[in-house]
Amino acid sequence: MFNLAGPRPLGNSIASMDLGFALQARCLEAVASGSVDATSCVVPVPGPIDAAVATSYLAGKYPAAPR
Repeated sequence: MFNLAGPRPLGNSIASMDLGFALQARCLEAVASGSVDATSCVVPVPGPIDAAVATSYLAGKYPAAPR
């Protein structure tokens, strides 16, 4: 995940913080369910979780145009 705050050090935007919290929650869920090894000190974001969070964010930010 990247800092989306821009060139000035103003901190993270609310939207980027929401993405971070969503990624953390989904990763914790994966560790708790046993689908990710919890013995690692760093657990990468599983691809399906990363894609689901990104897709959900983009769908909310850029809804499909009416047909």
